[in-house]
Amino acid sequence: MGDLTPEMERIFKRFDTNGDGKISLAELSEVLRTLGSTSADDVKRTMAEIDTDGDGNIDFKEFAAFCHANPGIMKDVAKYLEWIIDTGASYHATPRREFFATYKSRNFGIVKIDNYDTANIIGMRDIHIKTNLGCKLVLKDVRHVIDLRLNLISVGRLDDEDFDVRFYKGQWKLSKGSLIVANEKKCHTLYRLQAKVCGEQLNATEKDFSIELWHRRLGHMSEKGL
Repeated sequence: MGDLTPEMERIFKRFDTNGDGKISLAELSEVLRTLGSTSADDVKRTMAEIDTDGDGNIDFKEFAAFCHANPGIMKDVAKYLEWIIDTGASYHATPRREFFATYKSRNFGIVKIDNYDTANIIGMRDIHIKTNLGCKLVLKDVRHVIDLRLNLISVGRLDDEDFDVRFYKGQWKLSKGSLIVANEKKCHTLYRLQAKVCGEQLNATEKDFSIELWHRRLGHMSEKGL
């Protein structure tokens, strides 16, 4: 399988949202929620399993030991990543080849990064993600830029597809029509989206909406009222 340390360090830093070198119970809860688990018991059970010294936090040594003992988990957690909502980006972009549901390898030109440097666009196609609210979203024509450090979602591209992106009081919201697709708080100076890459080829407007999603559309109506 090779040396997993660089990958584990990258994932650990994504989970450690306040940058203190530890994953707290609250940070772990947020991760598991994004991965589909909303049970408080699941969070506590996972914390107890990884936090071997029982201090209430997960340090990198404990995180690495857990990943080595459970190599299959790495594939799932690697899909949990942070996307930066970028008002200046002309298109969506990522350094991660494995995220693409479809892919075309070709030289698509260059892109400017870090103000002065440039990097090659070596591929392009679609990526399917599940947002923090459980909606499926297809990011179309995402550029594959291996020298990029972050995953970028272009506000301009979302606008081209009739999504509404709003920033207000330290939060941002993505909606289409009356459906709220994603809604998160600003972290430091960045607007971010915690999402999970998935293979299902559905967009927010193409799926069969559950009762829960209809609640988001119409407000807190009762299920009986539907």
